[in-house]
Amino acid sequence: MSKETNLENLEPKGVFHYFSEISKIPRASKKEKKISDWLYNFAKERNLEVTQDEVLNIFIKKPATKGYENYSPVILQGHMDMVWEKNKNTDFDFETQGIELVVKDGFLRANGTTLGGDDGIAVAYMLELIDRNDIEHPALEMIITVDEEDGMTGVNNLDYSIFTGKTMINLDTEEHGKIYVSSAGGGRTVTELTLDTKEINSESKLITVDVKGLSGGHSGAEIHCGFGNANKILGEVLDHLNKKYNFSIVNIDGGDKVNAIPREAVATLAVDLKDETVEDVKKLAELAFENIIKDMKIIDKTPMIEVVEVEKKGDEKGVSEADSNRLISLINELPNGVLAMSKNIDDLVETSINVGVIKTKNENGKLIIKIQTLPRSSVNKSLDEIMKKVIEVSEKYGAAVRIDSSYMSWEYRENSRIRDIATEAFKKVANKDPEIRAIHAGLECGIFDVNIKDLDIISVGPNIFGAHTPEERMEIWSVKETWDWLLEILKNAKIEVKNIKDALVKVDPANKDYYEKNYTEYVGKLDAMIKKYEEQFAKAPHKNFVTGHAAFAYLSRDFGLEQNSVEDVFAEGEPNAAQLAKLIEYVKENNIKTIFAEEMASPEVSKTLAKEVGAKVETIYTIESKEDDKTYLQRMDENLAKILESLK
Repeated sequence: MSKETNLENLEPKGVFHYFSEISKIPRASKKEKKISDWLYNFAKERNLEVTQDEVLNIFIKKPATKGYENYSPVILQGHMDMVWEKNKNTDFDFETQGIELVVKDGFLRANGTTLGGDDGIAVAYMLELIDRNDIEHPALEMIITVDEEDGMTGVNNLDYSIFTGKTMINLDTEEHGKIYVSSAGGGRTVTELTLDTKEINSESKLITVDVKGLSGGHSGAEIHCGFGNANKILGEVLDHLNKKYNFSIVNIDGGDKVNAIPREAVATLAVDLKDETVEDVKKLAELAFENIIKDMKIIDKTPMIEVVEVEKKGDEKGVSEADSNRLISLINELPNGVLAMSKNIDDLVETSINVGVIKTKNENGKLIIKIQTLPRSSVNKSLDEIMKKVIEVSEKYGAAVRIDSSYMSWEYRENSRIRDIATEAFKKVANKDPEIRAIHAGLECGIFDVNIKDLDIISVGPNIFGAHTPEERMEIWSVKETWDWLLEILKNAKIEVKNIKDALVKVDPANKDYYEKNYTEYVGKLDAMIKKYEEQFAKAPHKNFVTGHAAFAYLSRDFGLEQNSVEDVFAEGEPNAAQLAKLIEYVKENNIKTIFAEEMASPEVSKTLAKEVGAKVETIYTIESKEDDKTYLQRMDENLAKILESLK
């Protein structure tokens, strides 16, 4: 294995340098003070505008480079926290030690712990962008959140008024070459069962039943892969033992993070044996374990169960046999795994749940068992239903239950300029098409989408395997290509005009200077027009306008306007009476005096609406056809001027 010092030979050097730097700083969820302070000072040292809010989110602004000053800012987003997991035989203190990085077989790994590629690589990308002055980009609004892995309290407590950009690139997905455009919503449930304890039978044997050797994995992105859940397997094994032996549960623990499929779970039992031995218990447990692995179609390579008699200390207490039965039934009845697949997207999990953590503690003669689950769904109704199921099962067995946190799904956007730009950029970098994907995991994108109107979002990232486990590894070449891809996306704010210019130069190189001159002049005029109207629309008393046809989504998004249309975006028919009545009410409430009709759509409905509310009808141009000799810039200037006038 190559050690951390060899990171200096990896490309991009700056990105891996900063990944190494932040890996030295403890940064677990809810323990981000050190890394947050470090990021704040990093930006301050470079004289950039930076804010650290009350929950420790970091917001950094970097001005646009030359030629991009008049373009809307791009929001870059990732999270600073990581999941702390280590192998049982690894002597490591996350609170005081930095992650030991290892290069092997084309991957960056950690020595016996989680790597923190999720989402340290996003932070490293942003730090390198901050430190470089030779990269073309619009103004950047970089937000690095806390606690993404354990509740999303960072993004949920963010002041969204700080953002001016309407385009966001999230850097928190783990499959290179895929543009993610949708993610699941989720929530965390905590079930708490409190049971009386008593002295265990002096004649009983104290036995541990230990399920281990499982792969674990991300409880969203890998929930469908067939990896075993140690908590559920242990519950099933205990159920089999319970059918033959009387025992009292002394302790039960499994899993460490609710968003990771638990790799290990162990129970301590006080078992009443008569004519049988501990070896008999062991054989039954092993047989049950083998059958469970087969029945669940578990694919883990090295699943194990270990049954061992342990020495009594003399002060052990357990719960009654009846309460042991109740606890086992509760664990086994809680839903787990994939519950539904998407009907619209092939191979996409729609709804799932992970029974991630079981912890017990003895307190004042009580055994308190806390069970944490993480339901997910891309359908908000289904998410509600699975949460209700958890509540129903918990209450059935007398347990208290609460929902600690929840977040909405990020729904697919039909029209996305940043998706189009990212697609073309990837073709240039990788010489192939990217995949457009949805992910069954909780990205922060959904919360941004709810809080910033008309925000255009994509999520990209390098290849990361085994996230949230000590097997986590990040593929080095994909880090480089994702970096090149990101730079190409940022550079392509003017992609349409530039592509035309480059194509003309290619077929007519003799007139290159002429095309370059025209390109520069055109972009200058476009920049000036955008700047002019951004300033004027910002001062408008209201932002609402009505069109006959919803063809101005990009325009509305870029200038912070709200479009409402008589017909839908595809002009598939006129509205019914109820829809028209609703639109009339909207027009009156917003004091709208102009109804716009498009040159390619029938103006009759617009005229009807205008007559009903006492408004005038103005023609606006979608630029889908050419009825006169006016240029694109001339027509857009007319459109914008008309819309601006209607808002006064």
